[in-house]
Amino acid sequence: MIGDNADKAGIVLEGITRAYYIDGNGNDITRGFGARGRMCMDEGLFGYSGYICMWETLSDSTVMYFDVRELKSLIMSSEDLKAIWIVLLEKALRYKMYRENGFLVENATERYLHFRRAFPDLADSVPKKHIATYLGITPESLSRIRSAMKEE
Repeated sequence: MIGDNADKAGIVLEGITRAYYIDGNGNDITRGFGARGRMCMDEGLFGYSGYICMWETLSDSTVMYFDVRELKSLIMSSEDLKAIWIVLLEKALRYKMYRENGFLVENATERYLHFRRAFPDLADSVPKKHIATYLGITPESLSRIRSAMKEE
C-alpha cells in the first residue's frame, strides 16, 4: 500500500506486474510495468522510505522478494556488484529521461510506437486501459491510434 514501509523489492521471474497511482479525482494511472527480469516494488532501492504507488499482478506471476537493506549492503560490499548497480541506475535514469522527453515533445502516436518498441511482449498482453494511462491518453484515443495504424 502507498506509504507502507518500502523495505522489500522484487524481481519479476514470471508474469506481468503494474505500478499505478490513484489521483485526486480517483483516476487509476499506470506508472510502469514489470515483466520477466524487471524490478517491482523498487522504491526502497531508490531511497524512498515508503511505497509511492500501488503494485498489482496482471497475470499469474512469480516475484522474488529481497530485503532492501540486505540487498544494498550486499551491493556495497563488492566492487563488481557496485558496477552492476551503477549500470542498473543508469538504465533507470535513461528510462525516466525517455518518459519525460516523450511527454514533452512526442505526440500520443509517437509515445505508443515507442511503447511497442520498448515493451513488445506487453503491447498485446496488457489491458489497453493500462497502456493508455501509461501513455497519458484515454483508452478511446489509444483505440483510434491503433485503428489508424492498421489502416496504413
